[in-house]
Amino acid sequence: MALRDIVGQEKAVAILKSYIKKEATPLHSYLFLGPRGVGKTTCALNFAKLLNCENPSPEYEPCDVCRSCKAIEGGYHPDVQLVSLPLDKRELGIEEIRQVRQSAYTSSAWGRWKVYIIERGETLTREAADALLKILEEPPQHCLFILLAPNIGDVPPTIASRCQILHFPPVRKELIARFLEERYNLGKELAYSLASLSEGRPGYAINIARDEKIRKTREELLNWLANMPINPDYALQAAQEFSRIASRLEGGEERDKIQQCLLFASSFFRDLLLLRLSGKEGLLLNYDEREKLKKIYKNYSLTFLHSALNTLQRTYRLLQPGSNVNQRLALEVMFLDILGGR
Repeated sequence: MALRDIVGQEKAVAILKSYIKKEATPLHSYLFLGPRGVGKTTCALNFAKLLNCENPSPEYEPCDVCRSCKAIEGGYHPDVQLVSLPLDKRELGIEEIRQVRQSAYTSSAWGRWKVYIIERGETLTREAADALLKILEEPPQHCLFILLAPNIGDVPPTIASRCQILHFPPVRKELIARFLEERYNLGKELAYSLASLSEGRPGYAINIARDEKIRKTREELLNWLANMPINPDYALQAAQEFSRIASRLEGGEERDKIQQCLLFASSFFRDLLLLRLSGKEGLLLNYDEREKLKKIYKNYSLTFLHSALNTLQRTYRLLQPGSNVNQRLALEVMFLDILGGR
């Protein structure tokens, strides 16, 4: 993917390209701010490509075919590191930043820019933030650090003040839908639905567009929810069936699959609530399923839909990565609350 293909983030891309156009030395530290899935990581990786590309285009785009571009795309470039939150942790600790520091002060393997992209900057522990600050105060030559976080308040002021800040706002769903149609050959209705579900996050929509298994799992889950008995005696069986459907997703941890299905389920009840309140189908997240939703929304009371949606959102928060909450028990309690109307 080229920098020009990053959906809806033209301003940030133009700023980054300006450093190359002016033949200036890029700043050593950047802070990319915005929700997850809006293009921060993609932009950071493509900027790393441009800095290290052997044959950049006259439009200041990486060529995507040289050794360096292919290595970054494949995740094996020796001088470009993506520092992610470990699956078994809720915070980026001192150990992860020490590894960055040790690597940063060694010579580059391929003789160009060393780039460190630190995801989930909002999870840095105090010790890790202090260690990162020491690196940013005296950065090694030809080293560049890109910290990613949702909001400026999520990062210590001492770090933010040493970074060039670029904002990555949510993207209009019309832009996301058009991109999905053109790049992934999706039908208009499905593209519009995925763009709506993404809530301005192209990365979320692209992930579903790429994976037919996710789309089929979504369809199966929505069909099941539409026919689910509203009976507390069904709660334990419902929790098992929900887990079974989620298990059909490929890759990732089991909890990630559950969370994805919780988001789909929340969108289902949100759409039913919207139809009950206004009847405006153009605002539905699951627009491609609107005929099904229009047939059943009157079967549910406003009180039930409000309660179900709140319960789903609460369970989603409880099952965040790194949480010690028992997943099976959380789902059982969730369906007891939803189907029991408590």
